Amino acid sequence: MSCQYFRENHSDCCECSQNQIINASENKSKYSLRNPQRREVCKIHLDGCASMETTGKQCDYLFLSCDTNRAFFIELKGCDLLHAIDQLDQSIDRHKQSVEGFAINARVVLSRTQTPDIRSPKYIKFKKKIKDLRGTFEHRNILLEETLP
Repeated sequence: MSCQYFRENHSDCCECSQNQIINASENKSKYSLRNPQRREVCKIHLDGCASMETTGKQCDYLFLSCDTNRAFFIELKGCDLLHAIDQLDQSIDRHKQSVEGFAINARVVLSRTQTPDIRSPKYIKFKKKIKDLRGTFEHRNILLEETLP
């Protein structure tokens, strides 16, 4: 499904490009994906877009690189890391079929500094879940930048 599915069924929420940098920002938090090889990346606005509305929690964005089979679920948050994990977890469960075969990555960018409780059972369980989905979980304050391989 993936990129084509979102382009066809959620065109109001999906913006695909081959830009060298794809950004998402909100609440003084910013996620930036560098795309030096100019692969097609679809930026899907999950939270607040009419065709994506659903009950329950939802993260802010999903970035898809269909050429590399990588999905990045992104939550831009104030300071509550564990709440961000809840939103990411529910979003991944809700959209898992749409990105079947993709490495599932989760990203949180907090606008205020918080010392995360990395011993929290919720944190540990979520990190393991993402690893089992062949991805990584990262969180930063203010800005998270990474490069698409």
